[in-house]
Amino acid sequence: MRNQNLLKKIAQALSSNVKKMKYGRKVNYWEINEKDKRITIISAVGHLYSLTPKNQKEKVYFDLKWVPSYETQKNLNYVKDYVYAIKKLGKGADKYIHACDYDIEGTLIGFNALKYACGENSIDITSRMKFSTLTKKDLIDAYNNQIELDINQVNGGIARHIVDFYFGVNISKALTTAVRKAKYRYLQLSAGRVQTPTLAILVGREKEIQKFVPEPYWLIKALLENKYEKK
Repeated sequence: MRNQNLLKKIAQALSSNVKKMKYGRKVNYWEINEKDKRITIISAVGHLYSLTPKNQKEKVYFDLKWVPSYETQKNLNYVKDYVYAIKKLGKGADKYIHACDYDIEGTLIGFNALKYACGENSIDITSRMKFSTLTKKDLIDAYNNQIELDINQVNGGIARHIVDFYFGVNISKALTTAVRKAKYRYLQLSAGRVQTPTLAILVGREKEIQKFVPEPYWLIKALLENKYEKK
């Protein structure tokens, strides 16, 4: 499950008898029919699912759940078509093949698409295509030598998103509330897992620059008889 152009390369590498199909008006997918086997190849469009609090009324959010990303961000409404397509086309499949990018984010994208769109039982019959290039040889090798889904990669991706949420939402809310109570004015502040320590490094460096006291110095050059320059 990759973007549309890469998805087409995967489909064409696996068979010359591939047919481009369309689900609804926007979602393209490819289908291979060979003998008694039908293979459907469909893409995700980034993260189809995102985290949200189970109880929006809580002051601090630690109890989270995965929901379709279009429920949390209005600008991701197009994701709905892909979620529906995966649910429809993946229903009742004998096997699922995870072919997203082989990194933590790609693994989590595919895992969530399978678990929440195709059903939790789909994970039990899922294998993984691992490839580094999109050459026909590498894609065929990856298809013929599928590996098990790396649950450690999945858990790593889940952990990253949870920590991002805790920082991005809870700490940002706490900072904003603290400023409002102290200054009696609303000022929205932002914190983040990467952003906050990076900002601290920049602030520390800026303080060093401000404390720097320039001192005059001289650069002396001497042109010797042998025409060599000495500094």
